[in-house]
Amino acid sequence: MSEPTVSEPLIFLDFDGVLNSSKFLSAKREQAPISRKERRLVDHLMMYSLSGQDELAARRTILVDLRHLDPEPIVLLNEIVRESQAKVVVSSTWRLGYDAQGLQILLESQGFVGEVVGKTPDMPAKQRGHEIRRWLKDNGRPLTNFVILDDDSDMGGLADRLVKTSCKLGLEREHVEKALEIIRRP
Repeated sequence: MSEPTVSEPLIFLDFDGVLNSSKFLSAKREQAPISRKERRLVDHLMMYSLSGQDELAARRTILVDLRHLDPEPIVLLNEIVRESQAKVVVSSTWRLGYDAQGLQILLESQGFVGEVVGKTPDMPAKQRGHEIRRWLKDNGRPLTNFVILDDDSDMGGLADRLVKTSCKLGLEREHVEKALEIIRRP
C-alpha cells in the first residue's frame, strides 16, 4: 500500500448501498455452503481483522462480508479507478473491522483492481463528511480532486463531491460518468 501524492485523485468509498444493494442481498447467499476459495480468504483475512471477536465469530463475520460484496458494482468502480487513476480511501463502517490491507484483500477477492490507500477515522458523533475532511486534513490533501461514493447524504460541506447511490440498487452505470466528472473538477 503506497501513500497517495497530494495530486492523486481519491475515491472515498462506502460499501453498503454502493458495492451491494438490497436487491443483491435479498438473494440470501449466506445459506450456501462455504467454498474452498472462501475458506482460504477467511483464513487469510483473519490476520487483518480488527473485530475483537472470538475466532469463530470473527470468521463468521468475514464470510458474511465476503458474500455481501457484489462483483457487478465493483466492475463499475474499476472503471472509475482506471479512467481517473484514483486511489481508494474506505469511508464505510466496514473500515472498523479491518485494517487497510484487509480491506484491499476483501475488495480484490471480488475483482477490484485499484489500490486502497487508507480509511477514514472513526468519529462516532460526527457525520461522514467530517471524517472525510479529517482524513484530508491529516494527510495534507486539499478539498479538491476527489469524489465520494455513498448511499447516504451526511457529507456536510462536501455534498458537491458526492455521487449518491441507492441502497436498493447500489452503484450503477449512470454514477460512473458523474463520478469521473466530479473527480476531475478542481
